[in-house]
Amino acid sequence: MQEKLWDGDINIYNLEELTFCTERAKKVYGDYLSAMCEVYGPNYYEHPDDPEVWARAIGQGRTRWVYGIGSSDLEYLVTGTSSSSSDGSTPSQAEYQRSQEEVQVMRTQMVDLEARLEKERNLLATWLDE
Repeated sequence: MQEKLWDGDINIYNLEELTFCTERAKKVYGDYLSAMCEVYGPNYYEHPDDPEVWARAIGQGRTRWVYGIGSSDLEYLVTGTSSSSSDGSTPSQAEYQRSQEEVQVMRTQMVDLEARLEKERNLLATWLDE
C-alpha cells in the first residue's frame, strides 16, 4: 500500500481509495478534507496541510493524538515548526527555510564523507592485498 502511495497510484484526497484503521479515523480524515475545502476552496489540495484546520476537524479541546505517532505537537508534525518556542513565539517561515537549507548542507556533507570513507576503504583493501 505504501509503495502505491509513493508511486502516486493512490489519491490521498479520495476516501474510497484509502484504507483506514477505524471508521472514526476515516470520518475524521473526511471531516479534515471538507474543512480544508471550506477554508481554501475547491483547489484545497494545492495548499499545504493546515494544523489549525486539523484541530477544527478533530474538535477543539480534544486530545491531539495522532495514530502511529501518539500525542505530539501537531504543528511540528505537519509543518516542521514548533507551535511555541521558549519565548512563546512561533518560528518564522524564514527560520524554517533556513533550517531546511542547513539540513540539506549537512546531508550533502554526509554523502561526501561517505564517498571519502568508501574510497579510503578501497585503498586500504588494495594495500592489504598487495
